[in-house]
Amino acid sequence: MGRNTLLALLTVALMSSGCATKKYVRKERDTTNKRIDSVEASVEANETRIRQNEEAIGTTNTRIDKTRQEVAQVGREAEEAKRMARGKLLYQVILNNNSVRFDVNEAELTDDGKQQVLGLIQRLKTENKNVYVEIEGHTDNTGTAEHNYDLGLTRAKAIRRFMAEEGIPLHRIGVISFGETRPIGDNTTREGRAMNRRVVISVLE
Repeated sequence: MGRNTLLALLTVALMSSGCATKKYVRKERDTTNKRIDSVEASVEANETRIRQNEEAIGTTNTRIDKTRQEVAQVGREAEEAKRMARGKLLYQVILNNNSVRFDVNEAELTDDGKQQVLGLIQRLKTENKNVYVEIEGHTDNTGTAEHNYDLGLTRAKAIRRFMAEEGIPLHRIGVISFGETRPIGDNTTREGRAMNRRVVISVLE
């Protein structure tokens, strides 16, 4: 076999080997790309399911919040109806921001507020009438409606507790919260929100 023939055979062999190597590489590349596409499709499907679940949870929470607000509103209306049935209004004492200074999210009576409530307590004891005291809690619109309902109730209960400690029987004191639903000031201003953070004490015959 001549030298030229040997070189030709080697060249053919190398070329054949190179073609086989390229085909293998292409095949592996295509297989890898298919796997990547499959993984990406799976990730996208999972992300879609997560978004759908989050949307479903959000919808459910919205419905729960709405139901709670409706229940709270029914409770307020029922309490007000019971108050109206108990008798006529004799007089009211309003503890607003100027006297009790309810800060945002606060329900504690200040010393000035206590003095004002003590004045009412003394009047009740002096008159010695068989009256009923209704305490309404009101808030501004800072926060959620549910939070404000709870906060208004906490403020009313704080005053009921103080009155009971000073000798007014608990069975003659009722509490109700109207939360943010009955503003007397503009909730878009600082002064208006301060007016809305109040407690109304009604004395009923």
